[in-house]
Amino acid sequence: MARFIPDFDKLLTQLGYDYNSSELRRSLAFKNALSSFVQQYASPNGTKGSELNNWQTQKEEFAQMAVMFLDGHRQGELFWPDDIKHPFSNRLKYTTNYRHTSQHADQLPSPPVAGQNTPPKDIKVQYNIYYEDETRLNYSDWHPEPGFKPQSLDEFLCQVPGGECAVGGRFVLSGLGFQVNRSIFDDKDFVRVMCEFDHWFVQCSAGFDEDLSMEDKTFTVDIYLEEHKPTASWIFSCKQN
Repeated sequence: MARFIPDFDKLLTQLGYDYNSSELRRSLAFKNALSSFVQQYASPNGTKGSELNNWQTQKEEFAQMAVMFLDGHRQGELFWPDDIKHPFSNRLKYTTNYRHTSQHADQLPSPPVAGQNTPPKDIKVQYNIYYEDETRLNYSDWHPEPGFKPQSLDEFLCQVPGGECAVGGRFVLSGLGFQVNRSIFDDKDFVRVMCEFDHWFVQCSAGFDEDLSMEDKTFTVDIYLEEHKPTASWIFSCKQN
């Protein structure tokens, strides 16, 4: 993480993109757009966007990258539009809040990627895999090897029971007082959902009381593998109890 820069979630909040339930989908869209841009960006001196990691010594490079993202790629108008009916409309407007958005956007480091946030050591994550063969529904608990951080859906499926015949599936993350349901059938889905699950791991565990039992600190990920991608559209939903 870049030095002397607020953490990524705090910067998102300052830019009008929060991770609360009503803002989650558009915040993830902004995060994905920024991540894609940073991975492809190179500064005039040849430094890759993903290599910018110290805002104090690389301040000019960060500013150049922000200008290219906001103006060169017209993302400022997209993510801070004037039209209040626009899907990305929020409290900031790029035409009138240019200085504010530029000031905070040029502090943004490369966004976290899937697997970058490792669940704290004092919690437990239980993985349950469900998959069908020719005769019945199978169940297997899965224990990924330490350090396993797949970067694609195929890489993930190669490691899980029943994954050799699957094209994706439904992923259900459950914890103390919440449940998140997501469908994953391509790499874009995979990266986005893994980043979101990482966020839930970190944010929820940060609020755990010290006297909670290990059972209460356990997260469960139920994975229902599918051999065929659904033909009808599905809805990503986030349910909190």
